[in-house]
Amino acid sequence: MLPLVPSKILLLSYLLLISSLLISDGLYNRWALLVMGISYLLFVMAMIGHRKQGALRLDNLSNSYLAGAVAISIIYWFLKPINTDSMPPWFLNLANWTAAIGLIGLVVLYLLSRQLGRYRAPLFFILAIIPIMLLFFIPPAIPRPSIDVFYWHQTGAYNFIRGINPYSQTIGVPTHYTKSVAYDYPPGILYLMAPAYYIFGDIRYSQAFLLIITAIIIYFIARHSLGVLPGELLVLLFVYHPRNIFVLAHSFTDVFLVAPISLFVWLKLHNRWPALTAATLGFTIMLRQYLIFIPVQWLLIERRGKYYMVAAITALAVVLPFISSDLKGLVQNGFLFNLQGPFRPDSLTVSSFIFELFGKKASLTWSILVGIISALFTFFLFKKDANLENFMLAITFTIFSIIFLGKQAFGGYYYFVSIMMLLVLAIYNQAGSRPAQ
Repeated sequence: MLPLVPSKILLLSYLLLISSLLISDGLYNRWALLVMGISYLLFVMAMIGHRKQGALRLDNLSNSYLAGAVAISIIYWFLKPINTDSMPPWFLNLANWTAAIGLIGLVVLYLLSRQLGRYRAPLFFILAIIPIMLLFFIPPAIPRPSIDVFYWHQTGAYNFIRGINPYSQTIGVPTHYTKSVAYDYPPGILYLMAPAYYIFGDIRYSQAFLLIITAIIIYFIARHSLGVLPGELLVLLFVYHPRNIFVLAHSFTDVFLVAPISLFVWLKLHNRWPALTAATLGFTIMLRQYLIFIPVQWLLIERRGKYYMVAAITALAVVLPFISSDLKGLVQNGFLFNLQGPFRPDSLTVSSFIFELFGKKASLTWSILVGIISALFTFFLFKKDANLENFMLAITFTIFSIIFLGKQAFGGYYYFVSIMMLLVLAIYNQAGSRPAQ
């Protein structure tokens, strides 16, 4: 029987979340929603159980649990084809060989860790680098995915690097909408994807590089926190995420979030560059609308006003070039358009289930209310035990609640939540003694 301890419950919540994504890719499906619902409840259990344990928690993740989770993730590569956009056979063969090598290598790494000696580190590096390098074959495998978000990102980056305000140039009519719109994502995304578009002509290379950066950051965090072998296993859990290929192939926006938030965690753990840490968080908030509640929960670990000012100045610097040329276009297209869009009954949310049963559509107001309640609940839950770990639990719960209970959520949204869970696991054993400042 699985011991009822927070870190293991959180790991199980993670596995159920990626299982749900495997069932429906983040589109509405009753079975997928049920599995996601169990994942959500388990996350709540882990969060509250962690709060009750406080400083007495001694439930370190064992190697066996982590190795088992990695094995499940790799096996998922075989259970469902990843040719969601008619990927060519050569890429599918590469993916299958990657999974096979990963599974065999995992068995060797886990069972013969001590016997490998100095060969363990090279083996881990090979196992970690192969699935990451596979991501760079996605653009040639699917040069033009049939999804509007890719076209929007490509066009936005094209305008941005040529000095044209992307929020002033109409691109077209997005799927499920009825009117034309310009680039309709927050401005922070443009800075991250422009270099890859300029060099390679495809913004997904930026996403691949950002996933490499994320893997490196998780490695340094987890190795110090969990120890050498469990830290390596957690990195493998990230690089063999069964939806890495899926979200990158479709250029989902949420992929851009994982590296900045990981960098923030690493900087905060070292606690040497508070201004840079604050600036990183300020930039991160400018990447997605559902991150807007982070400043409230940041009070759990940062109460010095000057660093809130640094974060605010950074956020302002991100949007300033667009404000100066077209403030109305930035606000209407970059921040409000997706929020005010039509209700999507095909999204994997409780709201879609309610719509199916009763025909009632969720509104933006409902999503905002869920966010406010979740943010305030976690703030007061962890107020007396404020540290980085609790901050990460708080914002993960808030985001999970907004997308699962709110108006709209798809595969990319849940993918980001799953990475947040891995970051929480990575810092689980070292953040508890760091008080708010």
